[in-house]
Amino acid sequence: MQKEAWSRVTTSTIINCYRRASFVKETSEAVTDTEEGDVPVQPAGVTSQEFIQYVAVDDGLQTTADITDAELCCDQQAAAADVTAVEE
Repeated sequence: MQKEAWSRVTTSTIINCYRRASFVKETSEAVTDTEEGDVPVQPAGVTSQEFIQYVAVDDGLQTTADITDAELCCDQQAAAADVTAVEE
């Protein structure tokens, strides 16, 4: 099912994701798919409930967080200490 989902990702899907995430400047050009677009399609042999669970598997996943400079420095120092401990 995952392989089929990835095979449906088109070039314009990736371009639009980068635009929405502000990784590229907005342009007046609109990129559209000639295929079905970003709408998930339920594969054959998968129940509706299984498909809904699969599509929603990362709905509750935290993807961003506010972090202070002090917290960032502490995290980096801890990571550096871990690397040093492994090297010894």
